[in-house]
Amino acid sequence: MSKLHRFTGTLPLSLGLAFAMAAPLVLALAAPQAAPTTAAVQPPAPTRAGAATPRARVTRVAEDRDEDAPKGTDVLAPGLDKLLQGSGDADSFWIDVTWPTSANLLTAVRVFGNGVGTWNRAVQFRLTPEDVRSILEELREVHFGAYPIDVREKEERNQKHERDETELYGRIIVRLGDVTHVVRQMGDKPERELEALAKKVLELSRQPAARGEKVGNLDDGLARLAGGTIAPEVLEVLARRKVDKPDPGAGQENWMLRINGSRAVDRDLTRQPAVERELRLSDPELKTLISLLRDARVGSLPQSLWAPRYSTLRVQVLNQMRNIQARQFVGMTAETHGAQQKAFDKVFGWCEKTHQRVAAKGRVLQNQRQEPESEREKERD
Repeated sequence: MSKLHRFTGTLPLSLGLAFAMAAPLVLALAAPQAAPTTAAVQPPAPTRAGAATPRARVTRVAEDRDEDAPKGTDVLAPGLDKLLQGSGDADSFWIDVTWPTSANLLTAVRVFGNGVGTWNRAVQFRLTPEDVRSILEELREVHFGAYPIDVREKEERNQKHERDETELYGRIIVRLGDVTHVVRQMGDKPERELEALAKKVLELSRQPAARGEKVGNLDDGLARLAGGTIAPEVLEVLARRKVDKPDPGAGQENWMLRINGSRAVDRDLTRQPAVERELRLSDPELKTLISLLRDARVGSLPQSLWAPRYSTLRVQVLNQMRNIQARQFVGMTAETHGAQQKAFDKVFGWCEKTHQRVAAKGRVLQNQRQEPESEREKERD
């Protein structure tokens, strides 16, 4: 097996990977086609041997596991058990796998609890509830939540040196409720249970992705989001407001709002450490946002617009993205871009009101032991 290194800081994601879902932040980050069920993870059938209690499925004897397989606390186990028993929130789960599929080729797949998935963020597909359940079972069986952040080859155990990012073999991120667990496989020889987990996700996703949905450009993606053929899970909106100086103080605007599907997370950057709050958007609120983005034709807006304060708006659907910087540019006024400026102001105004609501009513998120993004990556525009 591999050497296991403990890590207590934040996780840099400048890994040169083919997938950006910052995450994790994360990449990174929920009116879908035929309205995807919010309970895709079904309770086990009573006739299925050993299925009533998820723990009963862990039948691999010790000699069948790698000698360094994790033996500590599985931070994902309680949430996985609830999902497998049919009492958990499927919308709170996703798994993100970036793993080699051939020489010099990394493939990135993300699967959400309701079965919506993305392949290299370029294709949307859907898995069956049974497929999603099999992934949950595998995560529980291999005790994924007990792995440390870095898994390394056995022969490197006692080497103490700076490791280049190119040593990364693959990465798996799982988010379940408030827990985000990241594991990076380092070196050339992957730990076999991590490899089996990654390959399972990839193989379940390969054929559905081959007949999945793509978008030609951002405006096409937003139109298809509004029409329901593209799921909200593949939408990400980031709105950023700050004063134009390095260290804004208390009382000065410095916030970031991230919307991934129906999940809105507001980050108050006037505090150290920053405070994050979460609020779920209702279906009408999410539809309003999608309609605003579609009607504004965000994909066609200028990348530089006017704003009285330093503002950023980034919108992404699958692999199509638009990043707009707005501030008091020299030679530009609020009238320079006419209707396009008004469309931007309308979208950013909605984001600003949502930021205020999440900041006032959102649930404070716990600080993560493992972060899918470094602080610098979270706060950059």
